Amino acid sequence: VVIINRNRNPSALATLEQNANRMVVTIKTLLDLQYQNEIEVRDYQMRALQAQINPHFLYNTLDIIKWMIADGRVKDSIWMVNALSRYFQLSLSSGKDIVRIEEEIELTKTYVGIMIKRFPDTFTFDYQVDPDAINCLIPKLSLQPFVENALLHGILYAEKPERKLTICVVRDDDIVSVEISDNGNGIPDDRLQNIRNGTIAEKGYGISNVRKRLELFGMSTEDGFQIDSKAGEGTIVTLRFPAHLRGDIQTNS
Repeated sequence: VVIINRNRNPSALATLEQNANRMVVTIKTLLDLQYQNEIEVRDYQMRALQAQINPHFLYNTLDIIKWMIADGRVKDSIWMVNALSRYFQLSLSSGKDIVRIEEEIELTKTYVGIMIKRFPDTFTFDYQVDPDAINCLIPKLSLQPFVENALLHGILYAEKPERKLTICVVRDDDIVSVEISDNGNGIPDDRLQNIRNGTIAEKGYGISNVRKRLELFGMSTEDGFQIDSKAGEGTIVTLRFPAHLRGDIQTNS
């Protein structure tokens, strides 16, 4: 322990205090810079991952419109073009990477509307959103890939008289839970285990993409993602992530 007598050497003490203050300022500056760099990396990764989704959806929807025109369904094709325009208007979100859950649900509803138009009288869609959750934030385009999987691999081609897709959003204190369920074909056990482990090979984008973005957003890698399914009965996907509000996080939102 070094004891400095202020009366005997005031200049030495003043120098020591100045150096200590400079060190504190330097450390704070470095920490702020590191934090900002981490934010920029996270935002860049989110934008890169989101970019994998839009071209995929655009290709599929344009293919739908092409066949509608070929079948002479002019009014339906015009409706689809308008719906696609609305979808991309919502997905652009004024350049925001993080959106309110209410906005994400509206985007998902637009997508489902396009699919209902393509497959009329094939399935029903229901959604329930906790009023306490609508202003919580979520990376945009987080729900649509799961909804698309539920439709294309779950209920559209299931041999059932009633096929249903449901989205339920609930806020419990500082956690938001989103449940996407269908009563379709379900997933075989071996494939389900590979999906849970993240070892399954996927074409294009999908589950792994959304999981990466939500993990960057703060979702736990252990219990933030859950998928339960039984062959012939259906699938339930559950996402849990922090209940961030505008101002809680620094991002391009």
